[in-house]
Amino acid sequence: MTASTLERPTVQKTNEPQFLIALPVHLMHCVAQCVSTDPVKVSLNKISLYREDSVGSGVITLAATDGHRLLRITLPAGSTHIGELEPGQRLIIDPAAFKKRPLLNEKAVQLFEDGTAEIISRSSREIRKVFWKTADTDFEFPNYDQIFPDNFHNKPEAPFAFNPSYLLDFLKLAKQYGCQLVVKWRMNAATTPMVQTFVVDGKWLPLGGEVTVEHLLIPIQIRD
Repeated sequence: MTASTLERPTVQKTNEPQFLIALPVHLMHCVAQCVSTDPVKVSLNKISLYREDSVGSGVITLAATDGHRLLRITLPAGSTHIGELEPGQRLIIDPAAFKKRPLLNEKAVQLFEDGTAEIISRSSREIRKVFWKTADTDFEFPNYDQIFPDNFHNKPEAPFAFNPSYLLDFLKLAKQYGCQLVVKWRMNAATTPMVQTFVVDGKWLPLGGEVTVEHLLIPIQIRD
């Protein structure tokens, strides 16, 4: 895939919707797997897309959580194509269009201000249009960065207990999108979050770069 797949014209026609950002569509699929399915949990059943709040920064963070697990993907500058998305701007995205795994030849999704998105095929330039914008935006997305431990000593000292379906979901993503099929585990105590990571295979990144998927799990408390 060439970089042109993620590029937009430098001058847009006045009747065209404002282009915000283009990024790998399979990474949107990854975070969509970790949103809450409870319609009442408005702040947990959406995807957050955030541009780092510093002038000229091109770092983008995708995140989603259901309260038990949290998936965070940091895309470095150059791994996306940023249009009118401002530094410090957050998009709250409806995950419905990204729940189902995209086709293998679908590599990029372009988001527009009017709530539409275009998923672009690598081979034929075919475009599949979907909607990303949600009406439920009157809430503060969870501060996912503060949940991640600052460091790890990797000495659990007691058994860890987790919901196996959460582990299975993450390992499936790692098997599909991971590089060299390696998953790293970092931990502290049995009562603190555990973080698993994998590096995304370059074939899923149209513009290149190195992207790591971070999966945080809240342990189940076992009473003796």
